[in-house]
Amino acid sequence: MNHLFNYIAQSNHTQEKLMVNECGMGVYIGVNCIRELPYGELDEQTTSIVVPLSEIPELIQSLSKFASGWIDYKIKQPTEKGDYLIRDYQGRVALGKYGNGFYMESGGEKWGMVSHWMPIPELLEKGA
Repeated sequence: MNHLFNYIAQSNHTQEKLMVNECGMGVYIGVNCIRELPYGELDEQTTSIVVPLSEIPELIQSLSKFASGWIDYKIKQPTEKGDYLIRDYQGRVALGKYGNGFYMESGGEKWGMVSHWMPIPELLEKGA
C-alpha cells in the first residue's frame, strides 16, 4: 500500500488515527481509536473502508465543500430545526441537532461551546 495521508487527534484519554493509503483499485481509509480505560486498560477499535477509484472525484468534491462550508455560530444560527455538523472550540466535530441551541446526536448532550456549524454535505446524506 502506498501511504497518502495520516492524521492523529488526541484528547484526554483517547487517541484517534486516520490513515489513507492507495491500494489496488481504490483508496483505503482507516480509523484506529485507542481509549485508556480505568486501571490502565486500553480499548482499541479499528474500522476501515476501501473507496473505489471511480468514486474519488465525488469524494474530493464533497470534502472541498465540507472544508469551506463552516459557518461561525456567533455570526449566524440555522433558520430551521434539523441535523447539522457542528464543531467546538477544540476542533472536535459531531453530528448535532438544532432546536433551541445545538445538541449532540448521541445521548442528547447539549454543546454549549459550538463555534461553527454547517449543513450535512450531500455525499454524507446519501449514506455513500
